[in-house]
Amino acid sequence: MAEAAETEILRRMARGDGRPGAPEPALRVLGTAIARAAETELGLPVTLGQLDLGAATLADLPERLEERALMALIEAPDGRLGLAVLSPGLVAAVIEMQTTGRLSAADPAVRRPTRTDAVLCVPWIERVLRETDAMVEEGDGWNEWEAEYRYSSTIDDPRLLALLLDDQRYRIIRAVLTLGSGGAREGTLFLAMPEPAARQTGPGAAHVAATHAAAWEADLQAAVLGGTAEIGAVLARVERPLSEVLALAPGALIRLPSDALARVRVEGKGGRFLSHAKLGQYRGYLALRLSGGEVSSIVAQGDFALARAKAVETEDEEAEDKPAPAGAVAAG
Repeated sequence: MAEAAETEILRRMARGDGRPGAPEPALRVLGTAIARAAETELGLPVTLGQLDLGAATLADLPERLEERALMALIEAPDGRLGLAVLSPGLVAAVIEMQTTGRLSAADPAVRRPTRTDAVLCVPWIERVLRETDAMVEEGDGWNEWEAEYRYSSTIDDPRLLALLLDDQRYRIIRAVLTLGSGGAREGTLFLAMPEPAARQTGPGAAHVAATHAAAWEADLQAAVLGGTAEIGAVLARVERPLSEVLALAPGALIRLPSDALARVRVEGKGGRFLSHAKLGQYRGYLALRLSGGEVSSIVAQGDFALARAKAVETEDEEAEDKPAPAGAVAAG
């Protein structure tokens, strides 16, 4: 008796949740649901080898996940989010059955899951959730299962969990699966759902939507601000008869308006007008001082920008004596 009690205590310590183990209804319901989903969606024999039930905080979740696992957010009808995680071995088995119709003799090399992997695995995740819902609704005795969670999206970095999930305790379900009729392959399905008490007091769909919107806005801002924008400075544009344009040669003078240096036109891609500017020098470089009033709606930080373009002096005798192309000539 003493030895049996000690063994049970060690099992509880290993799980870290103080629970005596998975109840018989949970083993029966989830085991049957996973087997049905695998047979229906994949034609793959699957049996439940071990089922662990526990609890964890949001901060603990990343430590519970296998490396390079496929992480999928699952969502309740009211917007509350949970997590479904497929181990690399389980992902490989699902993909093999859908692409070749059979399992290879050994586990393939472990790699990071791709978007294509997620697309192929989502139907099986959905079927497991639906099959479990159906068995619980039929009164199979597992009252702790929270129904109607469905696939929402996939994530590729465990650090995003802190941004997407509510900071509360989660009910943990870890199912170790034997894959294939021979049982040579193994995979793990990991589920995390908010505990019922936390669900009743949680911020709900509005908070989840706001969190998604904030994350999307931050990603968009980082992508946009990290890009490049082309700008050009035009001293002036003048029109001349085609005969004069064809007669242009190195050393020819083109008269510019008297205010050209003080009214330089700053343009974006495609000739879109951005601002006027004054041409000058700054620390040995040609520089443009933008007109603050005109660019206040374009430039958010200050009204002064430097267009560093080192002046290049070209001697007339080294220039090729070629006529300019027909059309308007821009001096700039």
